[in-house]
Amino acid sequence: MSSSKRLESFDLLRLFFVLLALISHFRISQGAGYELDKLSLQKKLSIFHLPYHIALTRSSMPALLIIFGFMIEYVYAKVWKEKGGAVVLEKMMTRTIVCYLAFITLAGLAIFTQGGGAPKTYLGTMLFIYNEEGKAFLFKYYTFLIPFVFILMWVRFRYNVLVEVLLVAGLIAIAEIVKGKFSVLPHPFTHLGENLFGIGNKIGPSVIHSLLLITFGGLTANYIRVKNRDGRTCLLYVLVLASIIAVGAEMQKLGFAKFIVIMASTRTYRAHNSYVYFAFGIISFLLFWVVSWLISKRLGDRVKEIISYYGGNTFIIFLYGNIILLFFPKINTTGVSYLFWIVVFLAMSLGCVNLYYWLNQKSFLVKKYNKAVRAIAPNTLRIASKVAQIKAKEVRTHLIEVNSTSTLDK
Repeated sequence: MSSSKRLESFDLLRLFFVLLALISHFRISQGAGYELDKLSLQKKLSIFHLPYHIALTRSSMPALLIIFGFMIEYVYAKVWKEKGGAVVLEKMMTRTIVCYLAFITLAGLAIFTQGGGAPKTYLGTMLFIYNEEGKAFLFKYYTFLIPFVFILMWVRFRYNVLVEVLLVAGLIAIAEIVKGKFSVLPHPFTHLGENLFGIGNKIGPSVIHSLLLITFGGLTANYIRVKNRDGRTCLLYVLVLASIIAVGAEMQKLGFAKFIVIMASTRTYRAHNSYVYFAFGIISFLLFWVVSWLISKRLGDRVKEIISYYGGNTFIIFLYGNIILLFFPKINTTGVSYLFWIVVFLAMSLGCVNLYYWLNQKSFLVKKYNKAVRAIAPNTLRIASKVAQIKAKEVRTHLIEVNSTSTLDK
């Protein structure tokens, strides 16, 4: 898996997991998936009637977080080394703002189009007080995760990789302690506690627990870029081996059929931030990466260009695909007809990339909006920097005056 300016195998992998996540959201929007409760109660489960496809969609969230960590390391770590942390901070701030705007846009549309919405609910959602429509979940997490990742990168470049890894381990340990000590945080921090620490075993993976997946993504990026293997390579091997052992032990304990049924549910491994959920995500990511690498080696240049085009725009596909779902009609059908409508939905989601670039070229308002978003982060940083400088100057002036007065008093 040699590195290049663009990794076609990785573009294919990103596209696969984003489409897999959209399929999961499609099923949920259609009211499917509740048969899992009935399946879990059965003592004997037929291996031919297990919800394999649903269990597979559970790998999309951890895989996308791993991919996010991979891209941070693959792109921004190099920028940090060449241009410094200030440039990376500006870029990450911009991405944070874009993710937050995507979050409040999608959540707002869900609140006001699906009934029961109110300005108070939307305001509480924007402030992370209330739980929003689940389709905006990933964008909300990116809003939290990007600042966390920047701090981790700063720690690494300021100290070393070992300190960074220990910090991640320490944060996860704190999250586990908090999760075990509190069943719920008082309002208005209830929802924030569920998201950050996984308190209540309702929402998973939590932001802090997700740092494990982000770190693993960074380790894989380092693996393909560094010719001389280092300590991070050993850590990568340890995490892969631990994941295989964890999933294997769980299958041995529950049986293969029971494991698939429990993995298919969002209320078990995922909601509880179980190590099994993270292990399953890591294994799924690696398996499909190998498959995508083998496929990409046999594709023609034109097909690779198409994959890179859509694989490089998964943010757009996921955002607009979820918006489409808010207005997609209920399909009262099963089998081949149901599969047909999933294909139609995915095709519409992919088509949004073409629409996006067409609007970028044709629409005056879209151009202004994109320009404003790109300007917010740098201007915010400059203003904050100026304010900090002014405050620092005031403090120094005050200290000089105090020292001068003290000298005169003597």
